[in-house]
Amino acid sequence: MRQAFEVKYQNGTTATIVAFYPDFIVVEEKYDVNPIVTSWDQFRLKYNACAAWAALTREKQINQPFDEWLASVENVKALDEEEFEATHVPLESSQPTGS
Repeated sequence: MRQAFEVKYQNGTTATIVAFYPDFIVVEEKYDVNPIVTSWDQFRLKYNACAAWAALTREKQINQPFDEWLASVENVKALDEEEFEATHVPLESSQPTGS
């Protein structure tokens, strides 16, 4: 289970993060809901924001409480695979295997 998010801050900076299973557990515990949205009736912006916040916190990119962090956010966008691949830069390139 994973979902990539692009977080745009009010200061113009952006962060791309991938939320994994532990991050969705944070959503589940914080809001007492199933974090898997199966209809638009269940969709809440705060669930995406919470998952992104949990992932950023887990990765030690931020250390603010949720409400304080949220006050600095302009938008949280869920990325599909194509959008993620277009914005994601691997930490290191593949090395030739030498054949």
